[in-house]
Amino acid sequence: MRCEKITYDNSDKIISISTTTKKNLINDYNIPSQKISVIPVGVNTKVFQPINLKKIPNSVLYVVRLHKRKGLLYLIDAIRLARKEIPNIKLYIID
Repeated sequence: MRCEKITYDNSDKIISISTTTKKNLINDYNIPSQKISVIPVGVNTKVFQPINLKKIPNSVLYVVRLHKRKGLLYLIDAIRLARKEIPNIKLYIID
């Protein structure tokens, strides 16, 4: 975290992908709010378009960087609860 703090302090501008990330940068690294711009992640729909894939019944796909803050443990608990209603539910995790 020390290296990150040094990098943030020496940056003229920081781009954040969400307001939550911006708040975390402000709180965790004491970065001035005006130094951070929020630019959400986007998708070029001319390049990336939906394709028809066969759906896997009773499945949940979780695609994210594995980090405690992303809430995977909550999802695992939710799947455990859902299993009472959907015994064959499957959770697929892609990191």
